[in-house]
Amino acid sequence: MQNTTNKFPSIGSLFSDSWNLFVSRLGRFFLLAITSFFFNALIIVIGLILAFVIVFVTNLGSALATGHTANINASAVTGVIGLLILIFLVVSIIVNSVYSAWLLLALNEPKETGFGTIFGKGFGFILPLFLIGLISFFFSIGGLFFFIIPVFLFAYFFAFSAYEVICDSQRGINAFKRSYAITTSNFGEIFVRALLIIIINVVASSLAGQLIHYSAAFAFIWIIVAILFSWYQITYFFTLYQQAKAHTDFSKPVSLLWVWIISILGWLIFIFVMFSLITGLSSLIKSGELQKILNSYAHSTPTPTPVIENNVNINYVSPAAGANNTYTYPTTAPTIDYNAKLQQEEKQAQQMQQQMLQQYNQTTQQHTQPTP
Repeated sequence: MQNTTNKFPSIGSLFSDSWNLFVSRLGRFFLLAITSFFFNALIIVIGLILAFVIVFVTNLGSALATGHTANINASAVTGVIGLLILIFLVVSIIVNSVYSAWLLLALNEPKETGFGTIFGKGFGFILPLFLIGLISFFFSIGGLFFFIIPVFLFAYFFAFSAYEVICDSQRGINAFKRSYAITTSNFGEIFVRALLIIIINVVASSLAGQLIHYSAAFAFIWIIVAILFSWYQITYFFTLYQQAKAHTDFSKPVSLLWVWIISILGWLIFIFVMFSLITGLSSLIKSGELQKILNSYAHSTPTPTPVIENNVNINYVSPAAGANNTYTYPTTAPTIDYNAKLQQEEKQAQQMQQQMLQQYNQTTQQHTQPTP
């Protein structure tokens, strides 16, 4: 039953209610995290075992056919790896969907509900959440290519569609309609409260990123805090969803026609852009221009960096003989061994000083000799 007459709960009430709910469900969160970790580890182990078995069988068959026991079919191994990656992605999506369902069920189900019941119910939402994901993908791509801005609006309007699937047993487009009704009926209240928790998250992450450099122990502590805070964020948005849902009038009709129109137009733009790119690339390939461009890049030699050599001439003129002794001091930046270059320059400077000192002594002796 919706309460559309009373005032929307305050931000302080949201923090208080979400914190109390978070504390009461903390044990469930830990169990679900351990269960999810176990499933992901099991998937990795099974994948590695399958890869080993398939590669071994392929190698054995190739060895029996060729008579070389060390012969490994590289193409078969590549195909196996690609297949395993695809399977891993699909299973990971399923596990993440179930984990999301578990978290919301942990919050939505009464405290007395056993963990086994929550665990079993989570698997029943795989297909409904997969359908929600496909529709969301259609809206997101369409909104992205229809001048970008609609994708942000769609993300906001349909933020509670998965909540409606899990917490209110809605299916398909009805979940999107109810999420749209909740967010548009309480637009300002939801926006301010969602923005507040996002700012807190960003500020806390920035401060933690600065402090991590000072202590490895703090980095470990921050990992634990980040996990706990992610669980609290889910509780926070779940509580916000419950409060907004209680202040939404679902009797009003909801039309998503404009969303479908924008999404379809965006997909048409996307198809046109991809078709143009493929057509242009195909024409370049057929005409040979693409090969010429690739060859020009492949055979092009990098332009060497010009080196300007600045030479400073130091002239010393002997007062007696008028000899011109020139020393060229190289100032070109060395490109190999800086220490060797520095030693060479010091040696040249010492030689220069010795030459100057010898010429000075000769001049002094000439001027100090007695006149006959």
